[in-house]
Amino acid sequence: SSPALEDAAKAGKPIWRVVGGVTRSKGIIVRSSGVEGKCVEGKLSGYVGRLAHGALIEEVGRTADKRRLRYTKLLGEGPVEGWVSLLSGKGATLLARVLPSDL
Repeated sequence: SSPALEDAAKAGKPIWRVVGGVTRSKGIIVRSSGVEGKCVEGKLSGYVGRLAHGALIEEVGRTADKRRLRYTKLLGEGPVEGWVSLLSGKGATLLARVLPSDL
C-alpha cells in the first residue's frame, strides 16, 4: 500500500480499481484532458497511454454524463493522471469502485 492510497482512503475519496484491459490490450485507454482540463462530451481527446489491469486510481472529476472520470493514479502501472471510461464501447465494465474496507 502507498501513502497516497492511505490518504485517499482516509479522506473518503472515491477509489477505483481497473478491472478491464485483461485480454489483448494491456490495460485501459487513458486520454488527455479536453478544454481547460475538462473532458468534452462526445469528443475523444488525445491518447496518453494505458492504465494497467489492477491499478488503483482516485477519482478527481466526472463528465456530466458520468461515463468518464478524471483520475490521479495511486498504485499500479500507467499514466499518473488522465481521463478513463467506466465502460468499454461494447459495454464491458472497465473500473470497479473500491471500498476503504477492501484496501
